[in-house]
Amino acid sequence: MGHAHNSILRLTKLFFQSSIFVIGFQSCSPLKTSNSINSMVLNRSMASSQFSRSSAAITESCSEERYLSINADVKQNGINPFVHYKRYGAAEGRCQISGRCTKRVSAADYQYLYPEVAQSGLDSYTYYMQYGYEAGHCPVVKLAATNSQCEGKPLAEIYFIAGQSNAAGAALTNEITDNHWAKLFFAQNGFQFKYWNMRVHSTLQNGAATLSNYLFGFDYTLAAKLQGSGENNFIIYKAAPPGAGLRNLGGANEWRYREAGGIYDETLADFKKAAEQICNSGFQPVVKSFFWMQGETDSVNLESANLYSTNLKRLINEFRSDVLSATTPVIVGKIRNGSDTPWAYPDTIRNAMDVVAREDGAVRIIETNDLSYYHADCAKDPTFCNAHYDAAGILHLGERFFEAYVNGAKTVGGEKPAAPAPTISEVE
Repeated sequence: MGHAHNSILRLTKLFFQSSIFVIGFQSCSPLKTSNSINSMVLNRSMASSQFSRSSAAITESCSEERYLSINADVKQNGINPFVHYKRYGAAEGRCQISGRCTKRVSAADYQYLYPEVAQSGLDSYTYYMQYGYEAGHCPVVKLAATNSQCEGKPLAEIYFIAGQSNAAGAALTNEITDNHWAKLFFAQNGFQFKYWNMRVHSTLQNGAATLSNYLFGFDYTLAAKLQGSGENNFIIYKAAPPGAGLRNLGGANEWRYREAGGIYDETLADFKKAAEQICNSGFQPVVKSFFWMQGETDSVNLESANLYSTNLKRLINEFRSDVLSATTPVIVGKIRNGSDTPWAYPDTIRNAMDVVAREDGAVRIIETNDLSYYHADCAKDPTFCNAHYDAAGILHLGERFFEAYVNGAKTVGGEKPAAPAPTISEVE
């Protein structure tokens, strides 16, 4: 009797376990395939779900790390655990994932995880930078995209300076007075930021490198203002070849546009090297603001001057696509239009900048007509005649760029915008 009873119990137990298996398998909803998960992964997921449904783990809440440790198939295939749980894991009965996400996701998966992004009207990267990072969302990493070292790490804030010689700076370092506030500030507090100048540096430098040459730029006072406002461990990146034009007229020293063999391509490649170094140091690179100081070369002839607004819009949009977000502040410094400038069409360039700022809510303008500059004999030196701001002018320029960045004013400093430039027909 006891033997028969035990046999019945064993058969009942076996039947019960088989029933659980069938019920568990059949109750799984059909899984949708994706590019990142092949049929083998799906089979492992379903097999794993059978175990999860028969265990107490389905009621648990687990961290990202825990989810990966108990779901080897997810970890092995490099699937973002938050995406996997929402798409498959919840239906499969895996432990409920919670907490901060540190593994990067695509822009599409970001919107899948956080439906409020689509409702906000912002792109995924912009939303992440404005709201998602603080909320613990999965990162959307635009820079150093192949590098996993910076996933979920603290942000490294980059201030990106670009243009030509007045962006690089042609002011004499020895003309900074000993009692200037920025010089006193750095003497007392040190340089708490990093610096990278394209064509000069191949590794991140201490901020003191801003004054390592006999010439300096507006980044000196910009950095002092940033550091003084509480920003620390930020990066100044600068790409400003002397005489660089924006125009697309076939010159060798032109910014041009993406994949056109110009300075834009050189800068993008160089900037991504800097981003990789930042990433390898355990920080997530993000551009906080873009500063553009250029236009003198384009004002030399009418064709390039009249193309300026079109070319500047394209440059800004391509930088947004490659390294910026849609709402990253873009701060444009105007060129001078005094009667002693060596350029034929400065007003055309200045008005083109105004047009871009009016049409683009993220673009702000810096006026420069009232800044001091080096006077030169144009007959002897036509290339650099009255073209560059002196030490006092450059120091003020950095303060204005900071003010535009912090306060968000559409126009900062100096005179009112110049009068409208003559049209092509009027010039002819």
